[in-house]
Parts: sequence; structure tokens; C-alpha cells
Amino acid sequence: MHLTGLLVPQLIIELFTGTMTCHAQDDISTWDWAVLTGPVWTEHGEEVERFRQYLPGSFDRPPRNIAKKINSGYKAREFLSYFFGYLPGMLYNVLPAKYWQNLCKLVRGVRIVLQRSVTPAELEEAFQLLASFVYEFEVLYVQRKACRIHFVHQSIHNLVHLPPDTQRVGPMKNLAQWTIERAIGDLGAEIKQPSNPYKNLSERGLRRAQVNSLMAMTGLGPQQKSSRLGSGAVDAGEDYALLHPQEKKAYTMGSSERTALSQYCEKTFENFSSFGDNPDRVVKVYRWARVLLPTDQIGRTFWKESQRASSESLRCARMVKVETQDRTSFGEVMYYFQLTIRGVERNLAMISMGSDPDEELWKLSFNVLWVTKVTTGQNLAVCDIKDIASVVALLPFKERPGFSYVFEEFGCDVSHLGSALDDGEGE
Repeated sequence: MHLTGLLVPQLIIELFTGTMTCHAQDDISTWDWAVLTGPVWTEHGEEVERFRQYLPGSFDRPPRNIAKKINSGYKAREFLSYFFGYLPGMLYNVLPAKYWQNLCKLVRGVRIVLQRSVTPAELEEAFQLLASFVYEFEVLYVQRKACRIHFVHQSIHNLVHLPPDTQRVGPMKNLAQWTIERAIGDLGAEIKQPSNPYKNLSERGLRRAQVNSLMAMTGLGPQQKSSRLGSGAVDAGEDYALLHPQEKKAYTMGSSERTALSQYCEKTFENFSSFGDNPDRVVKVYRWARVLLPTDQIGRTFWKESQRASSESLRCARMVKVETQDRTSFGEVMYYFQLTIRGVERNLAMISMGSDPDEELWKLSFNVLWVTKVTTGQNLAVCDIKDIASVVALLPFKERPGFSYVFEEFGCDVSHLGSALDDGEGE
């Protein structure tokens, strides 16, 4: 938690902002990596704050203006999102290429070990990337100068231990302090006797342990997702569900939507006759506004969120990751709907799919920077809601107007441990 959420980000940011201690024998004017200084740093912080609207509520605490708040209790969760989510895209063509690629190696390696589940091949990739980052860090920044030895904090070396430790004892979510920090916060919030807080805290901890033991022995546990969906929700199976609001009046699909539906049917069902180009064919559906995913994230829609476009508090949750057998892609959900096809009711999503990623940039960034263009209402496709893997953030990529880069929620590990689930804001 503290290694990736505080220590390493703080060290790198001190270098990029030129606030690291400069020895008398060193010359700060030779620090070509110090690109976040003066007005650039101020503008950078403002851009970080503007990104709040693109972060779904399930991403927990959105980073504040780092230029103003970095010394005012900037949280580990904010550092995670800022450093391992925002920064690679924000510093592209700002940071010199050799330093930017070195940063991407760090980001990719840490993203892998923050996953909920990880394969041996991924751990090997993470180890190679983090080891390369540590070696290049000394070559690029220290340059064998004794006056820069203070650049090499212990946290830099500790990074290479993350993949082997993950292989030895499991994913970082079992090692990091997110769970105990949450427990401390919960128990602390329950204290009702400030005159004797430690005794009160001990008793509440004991009571919680007893309750947990009873639940384990009796087989009781938290409510199943299907039992807490609420009135009117549709359980779609496999921990997916359609959630209210639902449109009361049937919506008539346009020609491009009918074409997308037709393509889905032709791909899914044998001997299906196309109806997308038939101007006389009317397809009406009742639109749904939200879907609950197995990650406990709530995906929303352009249909509903566009009605609150002027709200400063809105946090976009309609961008999703779609995984099918042959590809992974990202897009903007227009709406969810149900349709009976050949006697079977299907739970579907109408999505404006993003363009294919920039392959060159994807490789240069070591699979960190997925840049895509999503145009609302265009490149429509229909998919089953079970093809939606997660809700993601698409952040504006200022180097290419109209394009965005993807920020995924670290396998949703941290949000599960911190109970930062979507709270139904705005519904």
C-alpha cells in the first residue's frame, strides 16, 4: 500500500517537479527530467482536478489538484489513480522519451501486481519490467554521480521484490494494508465513549470477531447480490443485473441502431435474416439506465447521464470494457435493453465502440497507453451485458484532440478492499 501508493510516487514526482534536494556539486539546470515546474506544474494540477468528471464513482476518491494538495494529506488512493492511471497519458510528449518509457515500465509492472488474479507469465513480465525500471533509474537519473546517491530511496529497490512475493504468498491485496486500514476506520467510527476510547475499541473489536466467528460456523454471510437488487431489478445471472430506472414508454430504434442489432443477431444466431436496412421494420424496446456487474460496479448510460451533463458533480460511469472471444475493446454505453429473440429474452447493451488502439503507442508504452476515439452515437454495436467486463475511465488525450486513453481500476482489487462501490449517485 505505502510502497506503491505513497513512497515511489512521491519520489518520482519530486524529480519531475525539480523539488528533490540538489547537492552543491550538482546542477539543477542539467535535470532535463524536471518538466513539471512553474506554470506547467500549476496547469498540470488543474488538469488533474478536471479529470474528476471522467472517473466513475467506483474508482473511489478522485485525485485532487496535486499542485495545491500534494503537501496537504494527499491520500494513497489518490496517488494510485494519479500516478498509475493519469500520469502516462499526461506526460506523453512532455517528459523526454527515455524517461517516459522508464515511467511506463514502472506503471505496467505495478498494474500487474495490483491485479486480483495474476498468471505466472504476467508475474515474469512484471519482474522484467520492474527490474529494468530500477536499473534504468540509476542510469538515467543518478548517472553514477555521488552527489545524486540520495535519489535512490530504499523503495526503489523494494519494487523488484513485488513479483516474487506475489508468487510466494499471493496477490498484493492479501499483503497490503488496505484491509487493516479499513478495519481501523470502521472500528474508530463506532467509538461512542471518548472518555475511555481504547477500552471501547477493544470491546467493539471483540464483538466483531465473535459475530464473524458465528457467521462462519453457521454458514451465514453477507446477502447474496440477487437478494439485495431492489424492487424491479432484473437478475441476469452470473452476478449481472439490470437496474432501474427503466423507460416507461417504448423507444423506437433508429436505422443505425437496427443495423447494429441485426449484425449482432447474424453473428449470434444461425440463418438469421437481416432487418437493419429495412426502413419499414420498426424495433421498439424499453431502455434501462443501469447495470450491475460482477465487480460490484454500476455501469450507466449516455441516455441518462446526458440529462445531467451540466452537473459539476457528475462522474461518468458509462464507459466500459467489452471482452468477447476474439477481442477486447472499449466503448460508451448508449442504453441497456431487453429483447426476445427466438423465444429467449436477451439482456443487451447498445454501445458506441471505440476505434482500434494506436498499436505503435501501445508497444512504446509497454502496454500501458491504450488510445482510442469514441464518438457518441457512431460505430454502434450490440452486445450481451455479460460481455461487459468492467466500468472504466476514458481520459482526454490532449496530444490528439478527440481521442482518449483508458484507465482501468487495477482489477478492482482496491475498491473491493476499501468498499468503494458505486453508491447509486444520481439515481
